[in-house]
Amino acid sequence: MTHRLPLASFSLFLALAMGCSDPAPAAEIDAGTDADSPSDAGQDAGPRRLGYRMSTEFPAPIAYARAVIMPFAGRRYLYVIGGADATRTTIGPVYSSVIRAEVMGDGTLGPWIPSGDIGDPDIVLTLVGHDLIPLNGDDGSPGVALAGGYTVSGASTSALPFVLGGYVQADGTMGHWGHFDPTLTEGQSFGSFDAFEAHQLALVGGLVAGAPTDRVLIAAIMNGAMAPTWRPGPSLPEPRFGHASFSFNGEVFIVAGENDTGPLTGIVRTQRDATTLDVTSWTAAGTIDSAPTFGAAFVHAGEVWVVGGISGGRDTGDATTRVLRAPIGADGHIGTFARVAGGDLPVALAASAVVYDDPYVYMVGGLTGNPLAASTTVVVGTLP
Repeated sequence: MTHRLPLASFSLFLALAMGCSDPAPAAEIDAGTDADSPSDAGQDAGPRRLGYRMSTEFPAPIAYARAVIMPFAGRRYLYVIGGADATRTTIGPVYSSVIRAEVMGDGTLGPWIPSGDIGDPDIVLTLVGHDLIPLNGDDGSPGVALAGGYTVSGASTSALPFVLGGYVQADGTMGHWGHFDPTLTEGQSFGSFDAFEAHQLALVGGLVAGAPTDRVLIAAIMNGAMAPTWRPGPSLPEPRFGHASFSFNGEVFIVAGENDTGPLTGIVRTQRDATTLDVTSWTAAGTIDSAPTFGAAFVHAGEVWVVGGISGGRDTGDATTRVLRAPIGADGHIGTFARVAGGDLPVALAASAVVYDDPYVYMVGGLTGNPLAASTTVVVGTLP
């Protein structure tokens, strides 16, 4: 039976982290190229120290997974949670697995180690289309909160109806999973799970019944407990799924993705009430040309970086090698994106499990090739 734990045992971090054989030494390799339009960026006059290394391949083809770096026994490990084998048009089989690899001193990854399943031994959950936020237990144990996405059992598909939390155990596996109010009446997948403030967690956009949604649902945390229901938050300016999100200076930014009309170039960020800190609306924060779907975004050295994704839309576009960056102004506006010169990924990837860990970025699996299909590729990038 699933354990039901009080949310008071959680201490949420606001910074989003958003083969099994011994690894061979990882070699520095040249960045790749793709056929995207030159208008994507223009020249980037920044540092040229970005490089990539191929790391130990993942044990199985995987896409749409989520990953986080957490400490265990005085070391640091990259944990990959859920996901699925997939192509452009299919998702499955869906995984329940949690698999970790040690983050070595030079930024490379050690061998992949099976580290439990999502859920308890008697209720194991496959999960895809979800997102995560790092958290600590009341005893300091590192862990994660998962929300959104859906589970698959045989021919039956059902939305994950609650926030699911789990912690690193004494043996390094993920366990002690518990679900927490509030519950969802319908699914919300392939959006983002964001921490607006210490007392506001939100599911933002995604797919509902297969259609893009502008819906934002907020789970309020007050007096150490989570409210029993999700409440509506400020809707996005347009439906959006497959987007990336990141936090900066206490605000959440939503980047790229697409809807039924195609890729979305507009970037939006949260606006808050100065007294209550409640999120009240979204405001325009810039644009990104050739906006990718199922790419990743993070802030490094005061700039927004966007890596990989599907260029041209999920249905007909191709996975891209592009790495873009843009400055963030003091007013929160994002400037013009430039394609990092010599900084393309060594392989085109979309829907990877991406973790930023200054000065490294890790990309595990993802869709690649023609036709698009899940891969076992693991790339470690070193950022300037």
